[in-house]
Amino acid sequence: MARSAASRIGSYCATCSALNPSLIRLVTAATAAARGIGAGRARSVREPTEVRWPSVNQRLSKPRANVQMSPHPLRRVRTPRFTALFAVPALLIAGAVASLPGTAAEAAGPTPSTQTAARPPAGHHPPVPAKTYFFVKGKVAHPARLTVADLARYPQSTQQVTFQSGAGPQTHTYTGARLIDVLTAAGPAFRADVKNDLLRYAVLVRASDGYEAVLSWPELVDGYGGTQALLASTEDGASLAEQGPRLTVPDDAKGGRYVSGVTSITLVRVGA
Repeated sequence: MARSAASRIGSYCATCSALNPSLIRLVTAATAAARGIGAGRARSVREPTEVRWPSVNQRLSKPRANVQMSPHPLRRVRTPRFTALFAVPALLIAGAVASLPGTAAEAAGPTPSTQTAARPPAGHHPPVPAKTYFFVKGKVAHPARLTVADLARYPQSTQQVTFQSGAGPQTHTYTGARLIDVLTAAGPAFRADVKNDLLRYAVLVRASDGYEAVLSWPELVDGYGGTQALLASTEDGASLAEQGPRLTVPDDAKGGRYVSGVTSITLVRVGA
């Protein structure tokens, strides 16, 4: 009967292994331990120190199927049923573990959805396209987004300027549209009910790196300052299409307001 129970346990183990091969070791260890405990219990109940032979009636009587007569007349020794008693709970636990969600998936290995997606090499970043356009905004009726090529639509001027920079004096030739022409085309929103309202306005020019410079509106208008400030599209014959236009202020001895890579031109009202 023990052999028949062992064969049934083996068949059940094969079924569990199909669900999760990683549980074979657990079930095998539990079965071996159970057999060892059953054998130990069977040996421990024997008492060889005192032997009493059974009576004639006991020898003639037929023992029951899974009962073996002990030398001790008052004790009976069970066959190794302990193996089945301990192995069955172990197999039930193994079956419960095998039915848990994700156990079969772990045994089968990672699926394509759980594999780590390929990552770009460390330090690699996609290139950021250069900003080749700039904005005309603020107190204007027609805000615009322009490129260096768009400056060709305005009257062109060429000027040779010399200014002092941190690296020493520089001399360059610039061609482009006048700043006053670009702003006039956008339609400055001067207040008609305020006398000489244009005297309260200024132009804020901002570069791609955050550098800023300010010119007053009267500084650009004929009859006041009349400065011929340009939004240059070329420098010494080289195009500035990739960098963005450069502001020139030819009346300045220092180059602080020669803003490179212009990204925005904002007309602001300063007065009350």
